[in-house]
Amino acid sequence: MKNLELEIKNLQTELDELKVELEQASRGYNSFRRDMFFVHALGGGFYPSIEHLSNDASLSNIDLSRPDFVIFTSRTEKWGPLFADETNIDYRDMFFILRNVLEDVFDSSVSAAAAEYMGYTVVIVNFDSSVPGSFDAIKRSAVNAIEFLETNFDISITIAASRVYSDAMKIPEMFNETLDIFEYQQLVCDDDVQLICYDDLLHTNLPPSSTKYLSLETKMLNCIQTQDFDGLRQSIHELVSREFIDTQPSINTFKFRIYGMVNSMLYMTDALKDILGFDFYMQLNPGHRLVESGRTLNDFLLTTDAIIDEIEEHFNTRKKEEPPQWVVEIDKFIDENFRDFNLSVNYIADRFNLSPAYCSRIYRQYRGERLFDALQKKRLEAAKQMLSSTDTVKDIADSCGFSSSLTMNRAFKRYEGVCPSKLRG
Repeated sequence: MKNLELEIKNLQTELDELKVELEQASRGYNSFRRDMFFVHALGGGFYPSIEHLSNDASLSNIDLSRPDFVIFTSRTEKWGPLFADETNIDYRDMFFILRNVLEDVFDSSVSAAAAEYMGYTVVIVNFDSSVPGSFDAIKRSAVNAIEFLETNFDISITIAASRVYSDAMKIPEMFNETLDIFEYQQLVCDDDVQLICYDDLLHTNLPPSSTKYLSLETKMLNCIQTQDFDGLRQSIHELVSREFIDTQPSINTFKFRIYGMVNSMLYMTDALKDILGFDFYMQLNPGHRLVESGRTLNDFLLTTDAIIDEIEEHFNTRKKEEPPQWVVEIDKFIDENFRDFNLSVNYIADRFNLSPAYCSRIYRQYRGERLFDALQKKRLEAAKQMLSSTDTVKDIADSCGFSSSLTMNRAFKRYEGVCPSKLRG
């Protein structure tokens, strides 16, 4: 009898162990099913209809019965204490903690399912937005999860929240919105916000008009040509303020604006080839540096400041070299004869027995601007002084050496960014 009792006891032990193994296998299978559901749902294109998606969710023990959805994507920040010694990090344990905390932090009125996807912990939150304050309560719960993880596990995370949708088939779009938030945050170098909602990054502000943008480009190019580097730095920061502070861009337009600034700088640095000399321009390598700097606004400003410093140093070094005497004489000749509308680059070059191409190139090398530009700017300075008078635009054009009022008008637009009529009064 005792042998029989012992045998029954051993069988019971084996049965208990088998149950534990089956439970573990079941949990592993359920976890695998959930992970695959997230891969298919977030990636998009897998489910042909809401019925297929809902059925797969149900088989994965994910409740999608409520009418509205939002996705919270959490990014683990490497500045957290947990990463002080990365050799001790078990990433499986970390994602296990993240998944459980981000699922359990919400109250019973909300269904939340989390899984690891693309290195993020993604939470699909299903709730009823018609309940007053429901979304605000969900956001508070997310903030509580952030603080809990920081306090108890030394895990620092940032959470991006998509917009609220009433269609589960929009889950891929919702996840992409959270990735857009992280990219936006990286570009603006804003690491202080723990929970960022897509709706908070949408604004009605429009970019400044192209006319203002182009006039600022013209101003910056003139600063380079006249070697006004303090003015150039001021103009760049004015551009940044206009594009990112005075009219804060929405998440949809931010990248376009920063790439637009990079293109503006590329346009201006390309115009420097003849002024700086080809060898120095290639050494400066502004194109590659500016394109690489387009990842964050701070990187862009640091790169442009460095490029300006190098250009300024180059000009200061070259200023120590004495220009040919004929360059000095041309400056004096322009001062005395700019009011003659027949005065041109060809006329000046012929007057000094030089070829127009050589004359203009060497002049630009020492003066930082084309001979034609120097002549036109001299005329413009005289015209701006006369605009406060009662003289007609045609009389001013004739007096300052422009062949016509149309020619003067075009010169103002090119060098000043405005029509002469805008400067009257």
